[in-house]
Amino acid sequence: MKKRIYIIIATVILGNTLVLAQNMRLTLNNNVYLVLDNNANLVIDNSNTNAITVLGSGANIKSESETNLVKWNIKNATGTYTLPFTTKNNVKIPMALSITSAGSNDGYITFSTHTDNDATNSWNNSDYKPSGVTNMYGVNGQTNNSANVIDRFWTIDQQGYATNPTGTITLAYDENERTATGNSIAAGTLVGQYWNESNNRWFYETLTGTDNHPTYTVSGIQTGANFYKNWTLSSSANPLPITLVEFKGRNKGTYNALEWKTETEIDNDYFTLERSIDATNWHEIAEIDGAGNSLEPKNYSFNDYRIVGNSLYYYRLKQTDFNGGFSYSNLVVIKTSAINDLTVFPNPSNGVFYIASNKVIQNIVVFDVSGKKVVDITRNFNQIDLSNLNKGVYFLNIRLEKGDNIVERIVLN
Repeated sequence: MKKRIYIIIATVILGNTLVLAQNMRLTLNNNVYLVLDNNANLVIDNSNTNAITVLGSGANIKSESETNLVKWNIKNATGTYTLPFTTKNNVKIPMALSITSAGSNDGYITFSTHTDNDATNSWNNSDYKPSGVTNMYGVNGQTNNSANVIDRFWTIDQQGYATNPTGTITLAYDENERTATGNSIAAGTLVGQYWNESNNRWFYETLTGTDNHPTYTVSGIQTGANFYKNWTLSSSANPLPITLVEFKGRNKGTYNALEWKTETEIDNDYFTLERSIDATNWHEIAEIDGAGNSLEPKNYSFNDYRIVGNSLYYYRLKQTDFNGGFSYSNLVVIKTSAINDLTVFPNPSNGVFYIASNKVIQNIVVFDVSGKKVVDITRNFNQIDLSNLNKGVYFLNIRLEKGDNIVERIVLN
């Protein structure tokens, strides 16, 4: 006889760990609430898809934190695994993972979902992005694109597999989290996107999922072979990730060398390289043809010989589409004087700092005054945005080529 756990009272608050042993089932009946709180774990050691069963008028599992999670020991099974998640405002948003190709070994998958729990500027996903996600940049380079993203994240983390399971995801969403003040998402345009840890950006190349508006579900989201961890829903018209993945430059004595790389290009007509000596007045110095449409990485470069010593030069890229639309990149700042190897400015700043260096920067780690690491920056070193941090004093540990380190004290107003 199979064992079951029946939840029959109105609300159960779980603040620790509840483990359902092998062959046991959790049956949720008549709109019961199971609230996961304070880093709680619900562990399902039954790999069958009915290990969580919903009866009657429905069920509600509240997570609202990436650390309040359901751990399901799915192992090498297949089928559709449904989590009856509900928002903090009691809107049902069930999610389903349909595994069509089983994983190898006895792996497991954890599930959680959360929104902005302080309800302040909930449109700004950058304030409550999951751990490991460093930005919400959109098609305009280092620009917060949260207005085109639903006010919610889902964390679906596979562990213990030699070969990952694959399949599709269906995510239900709260319409209020799409239409909230500050958002600009047209109805029926939501698609699934995952955070790619390997290159520190939101995946852009192949957007998947169908927004079944007004039933408020996005179905057919592909997990992909890598089965990435952090997901959200964003507007297919203004998706999160950027096609321009890098824009950098350095002084090489008699000239400034500019380089940039695109991961993909869609209707990209040309780039305009602009230069300034005050970051206010800009002048075109070169126009470079784009690749048009490409799903392959492309590398570009330009050498600026019209420079003088002991000066700061600002550069930016303007990318223009075939239809005339355009967007700007982040700024690159190059110092042509060898008196100081590195300059950080303005300092103090309201959040954006520029770094000019004659040496190649490998990475930047930001520490607070207690010595705690708060940000790890691995690219786009010429312009760093720390506006998400609290006001105060911080230290930049800047690692240069050949292992040299420079520590700069900065003030965030």
